[in-house]
Amino acid sequence: MVAGSIKPDIFFKEKIQFRNNIKNMRIKITKLAPSYNPAVMTAGNIEEYKGHAGGEFSPPVNYWVEGDIICGFAEGDCLMLERYVKNGVPSLGWFTTSRIKEIHWDLGKFETCNSIYRFEFLGSDKDFVRSIGANG
Repeated sequence: MVAGSIKPDIFFKEKIQFRNNIKNMRIKITKLAPSYNPAVMTAGNIEEYKGHAGGEFSPPVNYWVEGDIICGFAEGDCLMLERYVKNGVPSLGWFTTSRIKEIHWDLGKFETCNSIYRFEFLGSDKDFVRSIGANG
């Protein structure tokens, strides 16, 4: 074995542990731009995007959501959130990205098959979410 290399089974275990640790973390993601050669078009505005959950459009630029990570914040996966806020408005639901191609941890950005997003971890406390759910 080459010095400094990691056995594949150890790497796999570390990746699983990372995914378990990041699950339920609160995150805010903001669409910065379409990716290069996206699979679907970026909506021109929020009205065009509404009602097209079937994948006809990806979210418009500057669209943002806050929520808890359910699964998938890793290259090769789709990020799935339990959404609490959409563009500054309390909005309980789900949000899923297309498959993640690259995560730039140092820049706080990631690229999917359709979009480039900025991300920010906000924590994992759900207390304020319960109050949003009670009000709306």
